[in-house]
Amino acid sequence: MILAVLQRRVWDLWQRSGFSIPAAPKPSERFLCLLPVCSLEEERCIHTTGPWTTSTAKWKKERSSFSSSTATDTLRRDLTRLSQMTSQSYQSLPEGDTVFKQAFKKYKKRSEKLDLEDVVDVRVSDASKGLVCRPVQYNRDINNIGIELRPLKEWSISTFDSRPGLFILSNIITEKGQVNLASKCLLQYAEPPNITNLTVDGSYKEANVFRNIANKLRWVTMGNDYDWTQKVYDDKPRDKLPDEIVKFADLVSNVLGLGSVAADAVIMNFYPAKATLSPHVDRSERSIEKPLISISLGQSAIYLTGGESLDDPVDPLLLHSGDVLVMHGKQRLVYHAVPRILKLRTFPRSKEVDQDVLEYLNNCRVNVTIRQVDFVDDEK
Repeated sequence: MILAVLQRRVWDLWQRSGFSIPAAPKPSERFLCLLPVCSLEEERCIHTTGPWTTSTAKWKKERSSFSSSTATDTLRRDLTRLSQMTSQSYQSLPEGDTVFKQAFKKYKKRSEKLDLEDVVDVRVSDASKGLVCRPVQYNRDINNIGIELRPLKEWSISTFDSRPGLFILSNIITEKGQVNLASKCLLQYAEPPNITNLTVDGSYKEANVFRNIANKLRWVTMGNDYDWTQKVYDDKPRDKLPDEIVKFADLVSNVLGLGSVAADAVIMNFYPAKATLSPHVDRSERSIEKPLISISLGQSAIYLTGGESLDDPVDPLLLHSGDVLVMHGKQRLVYHAVPRILKLRTFPRSKEVDQDVLEYLNNCRVNVTIRQVDFVDDEK
């Protein structure tokens, strides 16, 4: 009886917490949630893996003797975690379809042919959408950044009249630079001591994360680590970010006329073919005035950008590998999401490129978001 009550309460809380409901809710399955994960205090909303942490073997054992104390303890633990998330850190979308939810469902749906008619190609100016593409006017040496970039004279900035503070720099990273950066994300940055969705709860303690368990890798944090449960950053960075990340962020911010950025945190998201990123707002950074810089690598994505309300207008944008999207000002606090990954590109084979990395890029997407969490001394 107790077990049945716990089961029902866990399932009810799971539905209310903002996570998508899996077809067969095995504790071993990890996935990007498909619905928003929002704080009741309007703090930062971002996707996370599901709360289930039990191993597959343990789950099968529990299912075979579901009245056992082990199963009851597991359900009690999950109920406690879900209750905490629901009451303290999470809330689902308002009941009924909001404008954003409708757009998210439209592009996520796989039962019908995907309609891309309204998806904006940000590489071409479109007066009807208020989209303007213009060349970069900036003079600076970019050869010592550490990421292979196209010459500045080839850079183009895309902006929307209705979205001041949203910038897209299209294809500014060379193909070689894209592959090299993705290789570092998968083979180097995903390794300990950096935190991943696989290591945060101790479920995976080995090295060679990408080689051994790439299909379950969903996120990595570097620098100032983000606490996915409390929805806050640490008081200070665990380690410095790689030089090329810091230099790249500062270059992009200055090119856009937004001033210098002292990047101290990175969140990398890894998208298998059917993965999504739920509607959320990035608001936990203490220096919220600084821009958020997002790099796309691998396969393309439909990116939804909305407003401060889930009922504000939503624009679907098509982002490709090598694109850099920047949010600043009011656009820093808008809802955004990724409902769909599109396989539109094939990276050619090369003896210089790790074949496992190449296979991953030809089927999946990597997203690197660079942030400045805290003000530096001269900015206070």
